[in-house]
Amino acid sequence: MIEWTEALSTGNAQIDNDHRQLIGCINELGNGLLNGEGQARLVTAVNFLAKYAQMHFAREEACMVRVKCPYHDANCEAHRLFAARIQNWVDRVSDNDPTALALEIYLGSADWLRQHILNIDCKLRRFPAG
Repeated sequence: MIEWTEALSTGNAQIDNDHRQLIGCINELGNGLLNGEGQARLVTAVNFLAKYAQMHFAREEACMVRVKCPYHDANCEAHRLFAARIQNWVDRVSDNDPTALALEIYLGSADWLRQHILNIDCKLRRFPAG
């Protein structure tokens, strides 16, 4: 499970709130997998991720433009690649082994999220107006 800590804080309340929501979704999927309910939580998680990618990525990228963050291009590329990964998951929701897909989504999302926030998003701390 992913635990929210101040190390994940970007200094932007709205972006941090978005990240907390994503962590909540990923943790719900993880809990479902632990309780044998991964299949039941799969569609909810995939739908959330698809909507989240559109809404949050646009908000975060606009924030980086606004504060002239030099990591904007790297952030956009990371978002583009993760959005493609999410689309692949959306396309595979009706696969024969939904529990395996739920596990793939949980592991892939949790790993990506931690690395992305810590290595790119937290760069916003350097820009107080962010």
